[in-house]
Amino acid sequence: MWESIRHRRGGFTARDVAKESAQDIRAVEQYVLSLRAAGVIEEAQPQPGILARHAQYRLISDEGAEHPRVNSRGERTKSAHGVENVWRSLRILGGDQTAADLASAASVGGVHITESAVIRYLVALAEAGYVTHNRYAIGQQSTFKLSAKGGTGPRHPVVQKYESMEIYDPNLDEVVFAKSSGNSADPVELSWLRLENKRLRELLGEWLQEKGSNGASRSLVERTQLEMIPMPRSAMQ
Repeated sequence: MWESIRHRRGGFTARDVAKESAQDIRAVEQYVLSLRAAGVIEEAQPQPGILARHAQYRLISDEGAEHPRVNSRGERTKSAHGVENVWRSLRILGGDQTAADLASAASVGGVHITESAVIRYLVALAEAGYVTHNRYAIGQQSTFKLSAKGGTGPRHPVVQKYESMEIYDPNLDEVVFAKSSGNSADPVELSWLRLENKRLRELLGEWLQEKGSNGASRSLVERTQLEMIPMPRSAMQ
């Protein structure tokens, strides 16, 4: 969202940002109103009674690549620093780490995050394939380890929850995982469809590349067949 706002600094609406960043309009509205309260953006043409998603805004305080962390009152907050530190610790420490170890490593510089909050965050990332979750026998602590898929960059993936769940990777500037309830009113449903469309387009590109050869590889045929098997959306990974 923040990258889109910086790109459109001279004038934008919440709808513009939602469309460009592929984010839910409600989440964008909330963030835009928070930035306005913090004095980071302002209404370009104030109109009494206009909905936040239709109002025109402009950026008046560019704070760099990292998005401003503000609450609904426009106050600076450290709430996101906890999971940011967890992500950084996971990358730096490497190997298998317990939630307790990561909570301890991440609770520095006035930032505090609980062990249970670490578990919630990393279990969500494990669903997206960014983290390997090793569950051990009763009485032993499970551990977490950064997977190969999770090596996209230093910026922490953001877990966005509505009726279902989606994970946004700011390093790639895209939603990389969506777990949908199947409810068409659920904003995550749209993200699921975008991801499905992306996978199919990538497969089509491979087929077009194989067009001039003697035929598609066995791997390509098998992956295409798997995509054609109906799958419940709640199981999509």
